[in-house]
Formats: sequence, C-alpha cells, structure tokens
Amino acid sequence: MTDRASFNPFPTVRGLLIRAGFSFLGLALFLACPCELVAEGRITIERPGREPSAEERAAARKAYSVELATVKVSPTAENVGFKANPVVNAAAAVAAYREGDAPPYFFRIFLPQKVKRGKKYPLILLFHGRGESQNDNECQLAHIQTSIDVLAGPDRPDFYLAAIQCPVETLSWGLPDPRAPHGETPLEMLDKIVNALVSDFQADPDRISLWGISSGVMAGYDLVKRFPERFSAFAACSGSVPAVLPCIYRDVSLWLFNNRDDKLGFEANLAFVNAVNEAGGDAYITLHEEGGHNTWTGAQRDDRVIEWLLRQKRGRRASSRDLSERGDFDLRTWLIFAVPVAAFIVSAKFLFKRRGKKDRPAEI
Repeated sequence: MTDRASFNPFPTVRGLLIRAGFSFLGLALFLACPCELVAEGRITIERPGREPSAEERAAARKAYSVELATVKVSPTAENVGFKANPVVNAAAAVAAYREGDAPPYFFRIFLPQKVKRGKKYPLILLFHGRGESQNDNECQLAHIQTSIDVLAGPDRPDFYLAAIQCPVETLSWGLPDPRAPHGETPLEMLDKIVNALVSDFQADPDRISLWGISSGVMAGYDLVKRFPERFSAFAACSGSVPAVLPCIYRDVSLWLFNNRDDKLGFEANLAFVNAVNEAGGDAYITLHEEGGHNTWTGAQRDDRVIEWLLRQKRGRRASSRDLSERGDFDLRTWLIFAVPVAAFIVSAKFLFKRRGKKDRPAEI
C-alpha cells in the first residue's frame, strides 16, 4: 500500500512549467523569427534594393513630376521612355524570371522588409502607361516616386510590388514580347511571375491586387477578365472603360480615378462604376474637375490608396472610404500563445491522472 502523504506534486508541476516554457519559446522563435529571403525556383534577385535616406525620400517626393511634362508627339520607339526617379530605382530590386536555358526575363520588385517564416504578404502588380514602354527595366517605375515612403520608407508595410515593362518594339501588353523565353506576351509573362512569387516566395494568393496607369488600366482589365476570381482589388488611374459586361468585374473591388477634363471622358467611367455596382460589385470613383489625363500623381501621393489595396482580400471587401484599422484574425499569434497553453493543460491533466492511479491505495 502506498503512502499518499509522501506524494509531492510540486516537482511534477515544475517540470510541466519548464516543458511548457521551452515549447512556447521554440514555437515563438520558429513562427516569429525572420528568415532570409532566398531566391528560389524560377525567380532570382539579381540586385537587391536599398533603403534611401530621409533626405533622399524628401527629395523624391518634391521632385518635378515627369508625368506632368507635355508630350506633343505620340509615343514611338524613338521618343518613349520617361525616366524614373533615381531613389525609386535604387529602392526597387532587379529580379529575373528563368525557364530552362532561355534568356532571363527581367523585371523590378519591391520586397518586404522582413520575411517571417509561415507568413504570406500582399502582392501589388503595377501596370505602367504607354509612355514608359522601353527595354531598360527602369521606366516602368517613372510615376511612383510620390509613394516613396510607402515603398521604401523605414515604416513601410511589408508587401511585394512587381512591375514588368512593355517592350519598345511593340508598346503593347498583348503582343508577343521579343524578350520573353518563348515569345509570350507581357501579360502572359506576368501570369508566370505571379505563380512563381506565390509558389517560390511568400506572396499571398488571396491578396493580389492591381494598379494601372493610363493604358496600363486596360491591361489590368484584360487580366481580370482572364482570371476574374484571382484578384482582390484594382486601382485604375485615367483609364478607358473595358468593352465587356460589367458583371465580369463584380468580384474585384475597384477604385477608379478620373478627371472631368480628360479626353477619355469621365462619363463613361462613371457609368461603368454604376453598372458594376448594379451587378453586385464593389466599385468607387474619385473625380476631379481638372488635371487632364493625369490622376496618378494625386493617387500616388495619397498613401491610403496602397493601404486600401493591401487590405483587400478575395471574398472580403474593405471600403475605399473606410481605411480604419481592422482587427484581422492572426493565426500566427494564436498559435504562439494557445498551443503551448493547451499542451500544458493536456500534459498536466494526463500526468496528474496517471500519478493519481499510481498512488491509489492497493486493493486488499
């Protein structure tokens, strides 16, 4: 017969606490510790970006907006190519997509500051305008200098922003690109790049949004038409209206920017927004009286636009007029705190139950 008075539960409790502490520490380090961004699979980072200084960011914000320059001739192979701000170019990494022995396909990408293991990050795809078509892998960044704090500031949110470039030979998103591995169009190459960023890096497939400028808006509409359930949001600056049924765009949150004196006509864009909403979609338009064919300067200077793009998620809409903080459920935080506690409770219950059976008086 066992003497129950000799049973001391404190060593068992102390052991459980130590075990739970190590479990908590190990899980927290695994989930919360930043991991190095490794260039894997089909995409490699050829040159990483750098964080500009506060003085460089201030100069980039105040720099003369090249998009306001008057171009009196239509873009051709001889005169296209607005130059991007040097600070923006430095902050964006140079990436390459490879398929077998084919020549690499270069594009630009802004990377998250820190990539944490097991976490997914939003992805924004930038569609430049006709005037930025070139083969230098720089001009496609010409009109995003006013968002430099969001893209390369010390407190910027963590997300990917990828920007490919239409070739100067075609000036088109839909014609075969001579630089592509197998003659794909820029839109087809963008599809391959998105798949690689989702599979090889940590881009969130539920938070892929689009940002289009001028003719790039039509490219964005075309991509949404091809994959209507793939994207979460689309910010369209000074674009035309797609010649398809508005119901195709009801699953993508839309935010249009137009000026009343734009030659493209704001009436068509306003009617398109109303038609999308009538079809059950989520569309909104920001109209200004003046500005001609340029809404992207103001949209780029409004950091809320990128914040809105990052908040959107397939199957969940965040209004463009309500950008307050949202208490989204964080699975990683729940795992860090809940799993060790649950393991401690289960272990304690099992051990005390086992100890109780062991110390039970033997039957006579």
